[in-house]
Amino acid sequence: MKNPIRNTLVLGLLTALLAAAPGFAQSRHKHMPSEEVLATIPGLTQAQRDTIFRIETEQRAEHKALLEAERSAHQAIKEQTTAELRAELGDDAYATYAAWKLEQRAERKHTRHQRRGGRGAPMDNGDESSDATTEG
Repeated sequence: MKNPIRNTLVLGLLTALLAAAPGFAQSRHKHMPSEEVLATIPGLTQAQRDTIFRIETEQRAEHKALLEAERSAHQAIKEQTTAELRAELGDDAYATYAAWKLEQRAERKHTRHQRRGGRGAPMDNGDESSDATTEG
């Protein structure tokens, strides 16, 4: 049975995403001016603007390729480390270590949020007397 409320929400979300897509695509690369923005630079010819756009586009592609290669190298190191730890420790000990490591990571993340005042941070109501014990 179809849920009309859910379908309406999904349709609304998809419509909003499609409407925002052009703006999102432009905002993702703020470091690289669009051809329209380059046209507003006074004193440059169209050929000069085309050259700027071409060189900036090439540079962005080179950075993207470098980041992808780096991501692949990091993944290969991670997989090699996992395989080596499994071989040395055995599956059970590795599973114990991996679970411990995840717990440590979650605790560090929680502590970071507390320092920044994010989720999980204690609320400070500014009342210093609330911490003190009172005698009755």
